Parts: sequence; structure tokens; C-alpha cells
Amino acid sequence: CIRHPVTTAASMVTTPKLRFLNHLLAPLLFLPLLSPSLLLPSAPALARMLLSNHEPQFSILFHYHAPLIPFMFFGVAFAARRVSSWLASDAGTRRRVLRFLAAALAVGALALGLNPFSLFQNYEVTPRLASLRSLLAQIPPDASVSAHNRLVPHVSQRARISTYPV
Repeated sequence: CIRHPVTTAASMVTTPKLRFLNHLLAPLLFLPLLSPSLLLPSAPALARMLLSNHEPQFSILFHYHAPLIPFMFFGVAFAARRVSSWLASDAGTRRRVLRFLAAALAVGALALGLNPFSLFQNYEVTPRLASLRSLLAQIPPDASVSAHNRLVPHVSQRARISTYPV
């Protein structure tokens, strides 16, 4: 890491890791970047995620980014205030700018966040998932099930489930 700084830096800016940063910042309209001092306390956690080779660590679909969220939202609040003061000198115009930013953030969260309305939706039913669904459909609804830990969520509506191996 210290002996190979170029390699280390290159490992932090791969396509999946840049996509992760985009998923974090795009719904917030990249506003937290206007308050870097508020993001500074989250730098060690972000560095840990970007230095990791374990893909869930730099995926928005897992919990690893949770320590970053409070800093991001504080950054949004302070950046919004900063932007409104840059764009307007009187209080009425500042309020209008803040309302516009609030509306833009709501639209950004809907369009760019991970939700059913998102532009980032890339969910697809793979052949493997299709065959899993076909197999699960063959299990009677009232049957007790023993399944591997990764399959338990797919059968979680059962009255009796155990993790395999027991």
C-alpha cells in the first residue's frame, strides 16, 4: 500500500468503485462535495471501502456505506445554504433557491436513487434466478424447508425454516 502508491490509487478508481461513488452522490446532486470539511471525518471509512477488493464493501446494495450517510446529509444541508448565498443576496430569493434545491433533491432521489423509479435500475432475471424460482415453485406452501443461508430469504414466508446444514 505505502510502497506502491500508484497501484493503490489505481485500485481505488476502478469502474465499480466510481459507480459506487456515483450511486452515493448522484441522488444528492453531488452537493456534499461543496462541503468537503464536513466529509473529512468520513474519509477513513470511505478509504476502507475503496481500498477493499470485497465487492459488497463498495456496493450501495449493502450496509457498509452506512457510516458515510450522516456526513453526506450534513454536507447537503451546508452546501444548500452555501449555494443559496452564492445565487441570491436577499432572503426571499434565498428561500426560493432553497425550495428549488429541495425539489431538485427529491427528484434526484427518485430518479437517481436505488428505487423502482430509478434510472439506475439494472435488475434482471438471470437464467440462474429463473431456474431457482422454478424450483421454489415446486415446494408446497405449507412444507417445512431446510435451505442454504443464501436461499432462506426466498422461502421466508414458511412457518418452519431451518438453515442447511442443520
